[in-house]
Amino acid sequence: MISFGARSLIYLFAFFPLFYLAYKFHVPDFGGTDYAHYHAMYLRPLDFSAADAPWVLRQIQAVLVNLVYEAGFDYDTDIAFAATGYERGVFFSALTVNYLSVTLTAALLGTFLHCQARQADLVSWCIPAVMVFNFSILFFAFSGLTEGLSLLMFTAAYLAYRSGLPLIAALIILAAALQRELIPILFVALVFVDLITGEPRRNKGRLLVLASATLSLCAHIALRLSLSNDPYGHQLSPQSLIDALAGFSFGNPEFIFQVFLTQNLAIIVLLATVMFMVATRRAPRVDRWLTRDLCVTFGVILFVGIAAAVGNNIGRLLIFCSPVLTIILASIAREWSSVLTAPIHRVPPASGPPA
Repeated sequence: MISFGARSLIYLFAFFPLFYLAYKFHVPDFGGTDYAHYHAMYLRPLDFSAADAPWVLRQIQAVLVNLVYEAGFDYDTDIAFAATGYERGVFFSALTVNYLSVTLTAALLGTFLHCQARQADLVSWCIPAVMVFNFSILFFAFSGLTEGLSLLMFTAAYLAYRSGLPLIAALIILAAALQRELIPILFVALVFVDLITGEPRRNKGRLLVLASATLSLCAHIALRLSLSNDPYGHQLSPQSLIDALAGFSFGNPEFIFQVFLTQNLAIIVLLATVMFMVATRRAPRVDRWLTRDLCVTFGVILFVGIAAAVGNNIGRLLIFCSPVLTIILASIAREWSSVLTAPIHRVPPASGPPA
């Protein structure tokens, strides 16, 4: 079996053009103020006054970016992002952390798919690479924001949980309190559904992950409530959440274009499903837990995004659907391959009357 390290190294070279493209031409402060908060945090990690909440709570990313920056890893060249008040080296360091995170995410998924098939195949190599061309990853993970590392942490926890390693999943989810609050929220929902629909013999591990996710979420909320620099503190108000849900409309063209139509990985999975059904006249046999996980993840992100009034940023949050979509696409690809290569049993023609 190809080692995780070897797979990571190959993906590192394969994805380098995307990293270089983002470094040369991405403008992280266009269309939002998130990078302004993160830039200050990257220079002053563990300083909770460096930026407003909720950005300032994403400290794991800040620490890692600062380590890369202070270590002096840099590539000084002309880039499109040259706004006053920002250091180019900080942007390079942030992009490097996210580039490495995306690479490791793909390697984890490739290793998981390899273990599923118990053999080396193109699916475990190619499908994770397809995932990286997801719009949310190209635009938000290959950037100076926090999506790359957040996706890695969620993917690692998710694969550990689904591989029967609840302790590893629980530890990652606990750490997510200082990286992305959506991660423990997603695991609360995923584990809750598993407790209702899954086999009771696995409930001990599930309860450990559920306790970890609950503790992580409570720690994040408590820390956020302790901060005075939180212009979005109303997001923690139940009444504000109810008002946001009641006043939301799906008919907004910007919401359709920026949230749904940008989900090209989901569209590829849908297209693969339709093509499989046309070719075989039946639906692909995707494991129930995959379909269930996709519905739960998508539903929770949509609900939380609407309740928190993040608007079109829901499309950005849907990056967390990438791992399960990748596994589903791999499942369809493998089944299609087995159908195409299956021997065809032909009925011999009936013999005619003797001459």
